[in-house]
Amino acid sequence: MSIRFLLRSFYIYSFVVLLGGPNPFEPLHAPYSQGVRWTSPQTIPGLNLESIPPILIADQNRTVHAFSSQWLDLADGSAVKAIVYNQWTLDHGWSEPIDILLSPIYEARVTDVYLDAKGILHLVFFGGNSISADIYYSHASLASADDVRSWSPPILVGEKASDPESAVITQNDQGDLSIIFYGHKNGNGLYVINSNDEGNNWTEPVPFFLTSDDKPNIFALQTIKSESGWLHTVWALYSREGQGRGIYYSRSRNGKDWDEPIVLADAQEGLGTQTPTIIENKGELFVVYNLTPKLTMQRSMDDGNTWLDPVTLFKRHVGVNGTLSMVNDGNDGLHLFFGQRITGNPDIHGMWHSEWINERWSEPEAVVKGPRIVDKVGNNGFDPYDAQAIISQGNVILVTWRTDPGDIKENGVWYSSATLDIPELPVIPPLAFPITNIHPSSILAQTNSSGKPTLTPIPVEILSEINQLPQQVKNGYVQNNPTALILIGVISVLAFLVIIFVYRFLIKSRRNSL
Repeated sequence: MSIRFLLRSFYIYSFVVLLGGPNPFEPLHAPYSQGVRWTSPQTIPGLNLESIPPILIADQNRTVHAFSSQWLDLADGSAVKAIVYNQWTLDHGWSEPIDILLSPIYEARVTDVYLDAKGILHLVFFGGNSISADIYYSHASLASADDVRSWSPPILVGEKASDPESAVITQNDQGDLSIIFYGHKNGNGLYVINSNDEGNNWTEPVPFFLTSDDKPNIFALQTIKSESGWLHTVWALYSREGQGRGIYYSRSRNGKDWDEPIVLADAQEGLGTQTPTIIENKGELFVVYNLTPKLTMQRSMDDGNTWLDPVTLFKRHVGVNGTLSMVNDGNDGLHLFFGQRITGNPDIHGMWHSEWINERWSEPEAVVKGPRIVDKVGNNGFDPYDAQAIISQGNVILVTWRTDPGDIKENGVWYSSATLDIPELPVIPPLAFPITNIHPSSILAQTNSSGKPTLTPIPVEILSEINQLPQQVKNGYVQNNPTALILIGVISVLAFLVIIFVYRFLIKSRRNSL
């Protein structure tokens, strides 16, 4: 290999780095295939046995943040349901759960968490019980989510919430926040409230979907924002007996004005329609739900304006095993997780994983599977239920589930993970986000009464003092700071020029000596 070739290669590399482009010598990654290797299932440590899978939020620093509601025993012998927080990384596993929020009345049941582009976590929860409840809102910096003092005091934003609890939060392209919740203030149905000042003040609830009477329940409420800026919401209508009677969809441009809801599926008998979930992938909307006993999919190519006919999925799999979960990886791959069974002798129950490849879902492979185990006394029951998944850093999948609580004793929340054969997305520490609008609460600081150890929060002040950061944070900051990347590129070009100068000097000296 000649010196001229090496110099030319170095020149190309330096120029591309300076312009912020990819390394031209790095090989292209082909799409991965089926056969994902899952870790051995374990229970999330520290959570109560009756817990449901937590709400999962992935940051850009290889960390998954988890929020759930737990009963905590107090010193006087009573118990309180609080919102607890823990986090997971591939290298270190789960942290110890800590309680971060209490409800002003009765129970605190967390319903949704949203992470905005500024690094702020927006949390909504159902505060109350089956008799009287309201919807509350709080927020905190992602960098200090594990510090109870960082969470703003909960404020009441939606009166007369209905049980079962359903409330979601999202944000439009202008930064305005919207909360949709199930309530009965002016009739049984869905209400929307909005904030244009990062959650400090909220409008009065306005209904946009009301049922004909107070008998049906609304559950499995979910909302997403598509790349075009449209907000999309799906939910299920249930009878008082828990039988699904309809899957509904609506969309909004601004989060305030919602289109007339449309019915994607309905049923008048049996277990009916259940557990819808929605996601966008490569400009298409996917809604998957259970039209008992089979999973069914509908797609929209025009941001929800029209929908393709329903398609039944997976011939071998049947059953209604709680929530479904879809996630996008860093290579635009779409993944579906669900709990169902394959009939046989015995039936094989499991938590299943399928990928959307070449306009079809792949044959599901098991994260875990086996015969159903009914254990009403011990903690050995087995029947995976309520899938909840997340993608960390674009290439690590974390999936959680619990055991069907129908006639099996609860035995905690289970999880497994897998690393996909695709590139990891760039690491951006949460400190790279500006921290604004945080209100420490001395009242909430006294509610951490579980006696469990807390994680050590990173002070917000070091955001403006890079020289005081630990070395690993410095490295992460340099890797993801645009100015630092430009400096690296300039240094590379300067180094290249020095090499050219030295090379020409040596050639000239050699010629003069001949």
